Amino acid sequence: MNYDSLLKIAYQEALTGFEEGGVPVGAALFDADGNLLGRGRNRRVQDNDPSVHGETDAFRKAGRQTNYRDKILVTTLAPCWYCSGLIRQFNIGTVVVGESENFAGHLDWLREAGVTVVEMDDERCKALMRRFIAESPHIWFEDIGECGMARVLLFWLLLSGPAVSAAEPDKVTLQLKWKHQFQFAGYYAAKEKGFYREAGLDVNIVEAETGTDAVSEVAAGRAQFGVGTSELILNRYRGANIRVLGVIFQHSPLSLITLASSGIDHVHKLVDRKVMIEANSAELFAYLYQELHAQSLCVATP
Repeated sequence: MNYDSLLKIAYQEALTGFEEGGVPVGAALFDADGNLLGRGRNRRVQDNDPSVHGETDAFRKAGRQTNYRDKILVTTLAPCWYCSGLIRQFNIGTVVVGESENFAGHLDWLREAGVTVVEMDDERCKALMRRFIAESPHIWFEDIGECGMARVLLFWLLLSGPAVSAAEPDKVTLQLKWKHQFQFAGYYAAKEKGFYREAGLDVNIVEAETGTDAVSEVAAGRAQFGVGTSELILNRYRGANIRVLGVIFQHSPLSLITLASSGIDHVHKLVDRKVMIEANSAELFAYLYQELHAQSLCVATP
């Protein structure tokens, strides 16, 4: 099967979606011989319908099929939980993925169900999605937020280093994003229980000082691991050589507070007001942009 020719159709849909101002994810459903059954694209923005992802659009347009095990679903981006659930629910046999660099999706979960996953690592798909993230981060955060990815993340810089030795654990530094406190309890417990040492690591957990940026500490080699925020998506796009290892918080811990005496009881009342927001709070900026659009807001960092 020539998967490149099948992916080309999905990419055309993604490109059309991008030109329409939507999330550039295209998909197409084929039979076992490569005959096109349905094609579609993410139209959450265009149709104001959060259920229209690329995969679901193509699936619907293909109409009823008596059997999906021999069908091939091609998508330009790794499927989210919503679309992965559709694949497993209808027992689609093969999924061709244009790229999983900008969004990792849940490919192992599909493989566990017996789905054949073909990863194409397509540069066109990666470049188009990177451009969209750079130009429309607020829409991107909204979209991946529904798939559980705009979260607090654990990351690390890809560095060449010595192999793990059971006899002599490698000394590494974990840079926290703030002072020692309860939110990092899992790291402390893992160290006390000896889990890191069992993995061949002697971990030094370092709290942040005022002005410390965990990404910069890792990039400079002063730390090998770090704790960051959803801002990591933008850091990666800007060229930071980092990789997400795991999702720790499933929802953003950030919130906005005001004095009861201020009379500000709604986010729209922040227009023309000064708001102090800590660094690396991309999801908060995305929320304010969505709610207030281009209205005036003065932002100060502590």
